Amino acid sequence: MVKHTWQETNLFDDQSMATYFAEKLNLLKKKTIIWTREKKKKDDEALKYIEDILSRLESLVGGGFEFAKTKGQVIKLEVDHLRILKDKEESWQLKSSAI
Repeated sequence: MVKHTWQETNLFDDQSMATYFAEKLNLLKKKTIIWTREKKKKDDEALKYIEDILSRLESLVGGGFEFAKTKGQVIKLEVDHLRILKDKEESWQLKSSAI
């Protein structure tokens, strides 16, 4: 994202390097904010989906044979669930340390 933003446009002849740098930095900040919002929304949706699937699988599992069939899927979903929760926790820690 940074490389693409910086290479997106060229320096104009009547523009100083400081102005060019400030504009690029501002553009990068806006894109980062948009990316962060989209990522948070996507992670929230994924977390909700994973929790829904896990609860459905838990309610369906009655015997060992059925669990053996879904065990791989459950493990993958739990790993994804933990990764998203870890990312959220790290985000909160960064926000709280910035305050």
